[in-house]
Amino acid sequence: MEFIYAKLKVGFLSALMITSPLIIYELLLFAKPALTRREKNAIKLILPSFVLLFLAGIVFAYFIFLPVALFFLANLTTFNILNMWSLNKFISFIFITALSFGIVFQIPLIMLVLHRLNIFNIEVLKKQRKVVYVLAFLLAAIITPPDVVTQIIIAVPLIVLYEASFLFVRIFR
Repeated sequence: MEFIYAKLKVGFLSALMITSPLIIYELLLFAKPALTRREKNAIKLILPSFVLLFLAGIVFAYFIFLPVALFFLANLTTFNILNMWSLNKFISFIFITALSFGIVFQIPLIMLVLHRLNIFNIEVLKKQRKVVYVLAFLLAAIITPPDVVTQIIIAVPLIVLYEASFLFVRIFR
């Protein structure tokens, strides 16, 4: 039965990903009469950025992070233990990882919105670079297996996204 459940899960998640642009478009059409001109212009800026950053996160997860993580996980066993991965859990792991990276890659957009709402000052964040770099590596150490390569693969994009946030803010001021 697991194979059938796995096929259903892949079909459902694929359909959700494929139809999500249409769902977002319909939601925007519904909300459009209530939006001001400034909010409509903001959506025209934010929506394409959101989609591109989300896709970049998925591509990064699939082509860079997952091969390294799966290689590490596959080689955790000793000579007497055999890896037996459940197909359902394997597919869930891939989708959750891709979704997580898609969300994490929204950092520049989130920082831009927070800056535009005057919630924080970008100059203060620039002065805190060293702290953010250490926190990125600390977070990567917590969420990854005990492997330096995977930790670097997580921390470096976080730092790059943090720096890209400054570029986003400077461009869209």
